[in-house]
Amino acid sequence: MVKLIASDMDGTLINDKHEISKEDAIVIKEAQLKGIDFIITTGRLYQEAFQQVRDAGIDCHYIVMNGAEHRDEDGKILYSIDIDKKQVKEIVDVLNKNNLYTELYTNKGLYTVSSEEVCVQAVVTKIKFFEPEKTVDEILKTAKKHSEFTKLNFIDHINRFLEDEEIKVGKILSFSDDISLLDNMKNLLGKNNNLSVTASFKINMEITHSDAKKDILLEKIAQAKGYSNDEVMVIGDSYNDYTMIKKFKNSFAMGNAIPEIKEIATYVTEDNNSSGVGKAILRVINK
Repeated sequence: MVKLIASDMDGTLINDKHEISKEDAIVIKEAQLKGIDFIITTGRLYQEAFQQVRDAGIDCHYIVMNGAEHRDEDGKILYSIDIDKKQVKEIVDVLNKNNLYTELYTNKGLYTVSSEEVCVQAVVTKIKFFEPEKTVDEILKTAKKHSEFTKLNFIDHINRFLEDEEIKVGKILSFSDDISLLDNMKNLLGKNNNLSVTASFKINMEITHSDAKKDILLEKIAQAKGYSNDEVMVIGDSYNDYTMIKKFKNSFAMGNAIPEIKEIATYVTEDNNSSGVGKAILRVINK
């Protein structure tokens, strides 16, 4: 019997309108009423995840930054694992050298060491990927007013920034429409045994501590509750869900998932625009 359900957000619980469907929300709450725990597992920062989930009427725990942090329903940090600051500096230097957008996910918000020009281009790249019907000119007109830009805090001196003992970096993110360059960076940085390098989409790269993975933290949470891996259900769609989908046998790939995820998942549900999460949960709780 499934006792814990873990769902990714973007491309999974979130549809192409950037919403959580009412059907998904109703089914998740129904599962919780049956005594089944529900947890969000996302690459997002907690501050970028909780409001959308809370607005859907869902109260739950969160695994954020791909496994770098665990928070409860009230946002209290229960666990965290950060990237060594020396390595943060080395990663930033490599990305800057290749003129790649660099965003730091920290315990105090989102920061960037990139220039305003590079940040704007990153916003254009991301919006274009998710909203291909928009022209570059249309996006450029509003780029600096877009939340993807306004949420950023600019860093003038990375060394001075990292000297702040209160600052902890859980994840480093990069965006680019140069897929070949991103793949090269993934291969280069992925050779470091202290780092985990993955992605949510083909246009991005996500770097965390090597032990900051969704499956590792989810297994720890399950064990703390006395649940076996066979009592955990997971749902995802992309590269940063790979280890989670592979580890737990009650695994569902979204209908819109990348081929690599569908290949290793035990089941395939409908896509994120058809409330695939809710339909997967219903299959399990009805069974």
